[in-house]
Amino acid sequence: IDQTKVDEDLADFPVLVKLTSANFDFTEANDDGYDIRFTASDGLTLLSYEREQHDSVSEEAEYWVKVPSVSGTVDTEIYIYYTTTVTADGAEPESVWDENYVMVQHMKDNTTSATLDSTGNNNDGAKGSANNPLEADGKIGKGQDFDATAEYINISDNASLELGNKITIEAWIYPDSIANGTRRQIITKRDSSSDYCTFELWLRYVTGESANKRLEAGFAKSGPGWIGSARGGSVNTGEWNYVGITHDASISGSINFLINGTVIESDDDDTGTGTRLDNAEPIRIGYPGFDYALDGKIDEIRISNVIRSASWIKASYESGNGTLLACGDEEALP
Repeated sequence: IDQTKVDEDLADFPVLVKLTSANFDFTEANDDGYDIRFTASDGLTLLSYEREQHDSVSEEAEYWVKVPSVSGTVDTEIYIYYTTTVTADGAEPESVWDENYVMVQHMKDNTTSATLDSTGNNNDGAKGSANNPLEADGKIGKGQDFDATAEYINISDNASLELGNKITIEAWIYPDSIANGTRRQIITKRDSSSDYCTFELWLRYVTGESANKRLEAGFAKSGPGWIGSARGGSVNTGEWNYVGITHDASISGSINFLINGTVIESDDDDTGTGTRLDNAEPIRIGYPGFDYALDGKIDEIRISNVIRSASWIKASYESGNGTLLACGDEEALP
């Protein structure tokens, strides 16, 4: 783990380990990857991991590994072990994501009508109908492709989604198009009766502004009115962008955007303080139910009930972008 990509020490950080024919001999592991294990630098301490996919035919695999301590000053080493004599699956997906993650969606199909939450909160997604949206190649493994119509993924409300005043949202997005003067929804938890939302994150295209394909967000109070809204930064169509937003409702002017690991100063942060609205509405990904349907793909969308640091989000970007890790040569066991 390259310390030059990590701005400060991180605890219990989920690291993406991507295996291809260039760095891994798939013939030395089981076809399903059940024999794979990860350890700390001592070669003994087992690390929790989640297998997003292991495809021995295409020779591609993605594993999320919980690393107890990632240093910002020296490189951190972990090991991968494999032997075809082991057939028991060692993956523990729920153990990879710390208790502050309330939802982690890898956005691949569990069925043609559903996606799964990797945390223990069971915030699984239900598509509007089978293959709507359609699974497609994502930034990491598979994602979902929204076609600017009424395609969405719905996550039912439950107690874990009562987020309190602190929230972090992260996602990889690939906008195909966004016309001047329009909005494209990424994710929302909106109260349809009052038009107020627990949170909302979208893209807007405004001609004549230097950052015209902007991220925008809004948060409502538990009573009438908005805590605030903000806009900032610009994303690119036709490519993957890692977007993040943090907000602490108890601190005025606290909406922060991050794009591809860089903190973006908001150019319009209309934020007061208050208690965030925790409505009973479902989360909607891609289409809020009335307009602003997304045209593009979403992958790896996460919600936390804490403020993730800029260093955490930057390292998450580097990890998902494949620029955090380097693989050494295989070493035979003594």
